Amino acid sequence: MGRQHNVQPADVARVIQQMDTEVDFEDEFILKSVSNGTRKQYDSQINWLKEVLNTLREESLTKDLFFKILHVIQGSYEGHKAEMLRSAALFHIKSTQEWNTECHWLEHHDTIQACQGFRYQNGTTTNRGQATPEGVKALVKNLHKVGQTKYVPMVLLQYGAALRISELKLIRAGDYDESLRRLVIRTDKRNTRFRNHRKSDRKVTKTIYDDRAHKVLVMMQHSLPRGTDLFPKESTPVTKYRQLYKACYPPDHPDLSYVPHSLRHGGVAQILQAAHTKEQRAEGTLQSERMQRYYARSNIQRLQQLRRHT
Repeated sequence: MGRQHNVQPADVARVIQQMDTEVDFEDEFILKSVSNGTRKQYDSQINWLKEVLNTLREESLTKDLFFKILHVIQGSYEGHKAEMLRSAALFHIKSTQEWNTECHWLEHHDTIQACQGFRYQNGTTTNRGQATPEGVKALVKNLHKVGQTKYVPMVLLQYGAALRISELKLIRAGDYDESLRRLVIRTDKRNTRFRNHRKSDRKVTKTIYDDRAHKVLVMMQHSLPRGTDLFPKESTPVTKYRQLYKACYPPDHPDLSYVPHSLRHGGVAQILQAAHTKEQRAEGTLQSERMQRYYARSNIQRLQQLRRHT
């Protein structure tokens, strides 16, 4: 049944009948949709945009102008700037009606995707390296040397399945279909497809092509009760995992940084080599072709891009 309303329907209807029919309350709730702190950030972005428009003697922010602005500032601003400008402009138009322009283009999928592209190509982590097969082999060897063998399955699975750490830590015994080589992935990554779901319901399946990752899943799944976390935080804490990676992974190049997420980047590159069709690559990475190309860049390509932005 759900909770009952405190106001009776007849009372609601009576008040509405007494209202001015021309009053629109939408703006009131738009203003309440963001916190005061976020509104201050939005105001800062809008003031910056207005300075640009005033200098250009333009009265409104159009789609054409918005992307021209992004083109000019790319490489000079942190990756989230495009999305911040988009969100601020959308909120400003809806809440104030200033600029007297249609704002549907700010909500369009293509605009959102373009702002994500700005983030990926202009973010602060462009110096992140890709873990290589040789680097992973050395990492495993070094983990054995320092007596941290229990982290080896984590490394092999994160690399072989190209997983985020958060996804790795949410895997449970029983999530892997050994015959189909299909792994259930629970993700806490914010994503449109999961917007209206609880974290526990955010599930997708990924095909496992890497033989070492397959063997790790089979071995651990057979040794643990169904539903048990493969890598519980009590015995394999993430903080320790990050520390060991930094200490034991030999950097492939001093100008690139190497963190556990580098395993995911390198894993995508390996999946693209193992998968022969577009469909197989999508099933193995759960990424668009654009993101596959971005993740699979070699360390040489990453260095070249880094040097272009410095």
